[in-house]
Amino acid sequence: MALLTSVSQELLILASIDLEGRIIEVNDLFCNISGYSRGELLGKNHSYLRSGKQPDELFFGMWKAIKL
Repeated sequence: MALLTSVSQELLILASIDLEGRIIEVNDLFCNISGYSRGELLGKNHSYLRSGKQPDELFFGMWKAIKL
């Protein structure tokens, strides 16, 4: 499990959010790709990262699937 965790931290862009949509954890790769520091992201609503290019329906569907 430790190896999987180590690999996932290096190869995957990871973020965790709570049920209210607040970002509670991000890995270093997420910070590097997004251009935001961990401190800038933690506690922010996930919509903070929206580019405006995706339709609202995408996010409504995503949240519906996550909350099941």
